[in-house]
Amino acid sequence: MSARARYEGPRAGGRGPRADAALDSLTERVNRALAKMVYNDLKERIARARAELNSIFDETKSYFNEAIDGIIREFKLTEEEVNELNRFKETLLTLLDRAHEQARTRLEELDTAHVEKEEKTLKVATGNAVALLVTERGSARLPLYGISATAYFPPLFQRNVLEALQLGWAASDEGQNGRKGRRPLMGTSHPWQIMAWAATRPGRLRISVYGIFLRRKGKPSIAWRIVAQDWHYVSKREAWRRLRAKCDPLSLLTLYLGDGKMSWRGRTMLRISVGNTDATLPKSIARMIVKEAYATKYGDLLDMLKCEKWEALKMKAYSPRAARLDPDFALRRLFELAESPPLPQQNL
Repeated sequence: MSARARYEGPRAGGRGPRADAALDSLTERVNRALAKMVYNDLKERIARARAELNSIFDETKSYFNEAIDGIIREFKLTEEEVNELNRFKETLLTLLDRAHEQARTRLEELDTAHVEKEEKTLKVATGNAVALLVTERGSARLPLYGISATAYFPPLFQRNVLEALQLGWAASDEGQNGRKGRRPLMGTSHPWQIMAWAATRPGRLRISVYGIFLRRKGKPSIAWRIVAQDWHYVSKREAWRRLRAKCDPLSLLTLYLGDGKMSWRGRTMLRISVGNTDATLPKSIARMIVKEAYATKYGDLLDMLKCEKWEALKMKAYSPRAARLDPDFALRRLFELAESPPLPQQNL
C-alpha cells in the first residue's frame, strides 16, 4: 500500500502529528513554568514560617494567658470554676508547646521534600510522610499529628443564654466531628474564636492542634479543632429553623461572628452577608445586638478576647449614622430576607 493510501487524514481537531508534538512541548514548558512558580511561592512561605514560628507561638500563649486571667477577674466564679479555667489554660499551653516542637522539626524536613499531585491537592512529601498540603485555591497547611487533649471549660452563662448563642454558631461556622458525628465541632485559626465558642459549649472539650497554615500574605497561623463532647450537633437546616422562630439577638450575634459580614448601604441601612445570602436591614438591629450582648456579659467576654468583628459591630451600632428604628421591625425584616431565595455572594 502506498504512503498516500496509508494516510488517514489529520487527527481529531484538525491537527497533524507535528502540531500535536508542538502542543505537547508547549504544555510541558507551561507545566514546568507553573510548577516553578508554585515551588518558589512555597519556598517563600516556608522561609517566612521558619522566621516567625517562635513569635507566633509566644504570642498565642500570651493571648490565652491574658484572656483566661481576664475571665477569672471579671466573672463571678467559684473556686472550683477558677481551678477548672486554669487547668483549661494549662492544657492549651501544653498543646502549643508540643505543636511548636513538631512544627519546627517538620519545617526543617521540607528541605528534602518532593511534590506529588493528587486530584486537587499538591502533597509535599518527605519520604513516606506528607509534610505539606496545598489546595487548588492556594491554601497551604503543614500537618501536625497526635497533638490533642481533653479539657473542661466551666459554664459562664445561664442555660437560656447558652442556647441562644449556640444557635448562631450552629447556623454558621460550627461543624460535626465526622460525616455522621453527633458532637459539635469548631475548626479555626483564630484564638479568640476558640474562647468565644468554648464559652457557649461548656463541659468536656477535645482540643487538637492539627497544623500550621502557611499564608501567602501575612503571618502563618495555628490550626485548631475542638469537639464539644457534652453537646449534640444541630444541623444547619435545623439551626436556621430554630433561629428564625426565636429571633434572638444573641443568635444573630454569633451568626455574624461565624460567617457574617457587615457593610453600609446608604445612610441608615446595614447589609449582612451570611453565606450566599445578603440581607439589608435597619441599622438599629446592630445596636440591639450589642445591648443584649452586654446585658448577658457575653459582650464583656468578647471585649476581653479583643475580637475584631465584635469591635466592628460596636462601631456600626453606635456611630452617628445609626438609625433610630423599631428593633422588632428590624428583626422581622431580617428573617423575611433570610427566608428568601439565596443571592449570589458578593465581595463587600
